[in-house]
Amino acid sequence: MPLIVQALHQLLHPASLVGATASSVLGGSLDSDGRPAISVWASTNRGSSAVRFEAVSNADGRTSIRGLNHAGLATSGLLVLFSDPFSFPTRTLVDELSRRYPQIKIVGGIASGAPAAGGNRLVCDRLTASGGAVGLTFGNVDVAIVLAQAGEPIGDIMTVTAASGPNLVELAGRPALTHLIEALGHLDDAARFAALKHVQLGIASDESAPESGAGAFTMLEVTGTESSSRVVRLDREVAPGTTAQFHLRSGAAAAANVWKALTDAPANGGGSALVFVSKHRNEVLFHEPHTDANTITDWAGGPILAGMATLGEIGPARSRTTVHAYAAAIALFRDYDN
Repeated sequence: MPLIVQALHQLLHPASLVGATASSVLGGSLDSDGRPAISVWASTNRGSSAVRFEAVSNADGRTSIRGLNHAGLATSGLLVLFSDPFSFPTRTLVDELSRRYPQIKIVGGIASGAPAAGGNRLVCDRLTASGGAVGLTFGNVDVAIVLAQAGEPIGDIMTVTAASGPNLVELAGRPALTHLIEALGHLDDAARFAALKHVQLGIASDESAPESGAGAFTMLEVTGTESSSRVVRLDREVAPGTTAQFHLRSGAAAAANVWKALTDAPANGGGSALVFVSKHRNEVLFHEPHTDANTITDWAGGPILAGMATLGEIGPARSRTTVHAYAAAIALFRDYDN
């Protein structure tokens, strides 16, 4: 990685540089699909600066984050963010950045280049680190950020009436597993068993907003079920009173959602795209290579993108920003005011 950083500085002379390792990268209409490759996105925006974030353990056992007072954040309109999955609380950082700097749009992803702690590399200007997070702030930049989930809704929109930590106990007063089986009722037993690996629970991104449309739900992963207690296990806690709906992932839905998100976005104006897609989309959902890259290229009418596969996609969920799973987060850049 240091040699790559050195080469980029020699070739491009960037005022600021950030980057991360990934299991795969995207460029033009292609996905490297696990082969060694590098994807570079460069801009002429003069208001950018690189920032490094570090998680620090305090004497009271709590974790604080260094870098939140970086000068560029106060005047930034966009932050492109990379983080390490093993050493850094990405959700905490995103929540705190959104609270302190509500004017910032945030897009990015969690590095996917290594399966264990210490294996990823993050770049901040000329520094290479194996943990933490790095970001690139932009001042006056014209960008639209879109988020495409990988699934389609199944079953009814309901209220969580009982939950215990990550265990979803009841929806609308009935056992959660009963509702899930009913939502998959159009499938035979074998197909239903297979489909359980691709179920997510969408929770309302904003309880005050309509319960449909792009970004209406933020996805939680279904990690298992218990037939005796009729409980559905999730990857995170969910609170009683939350509006929720099951979703079923598929390659067809994932590709269609990317196309729709791009079509519904403000006109791109012939700019470029910075793309962060879940590494699991190629590995689990798509049967053809380059699906996300091809979809974006077909929509744009040409190869406009650079990007990477991630272990979590940072992007919008209605009025807030969060970390998604199996998603595609896309920043569409238009003209700069230099």
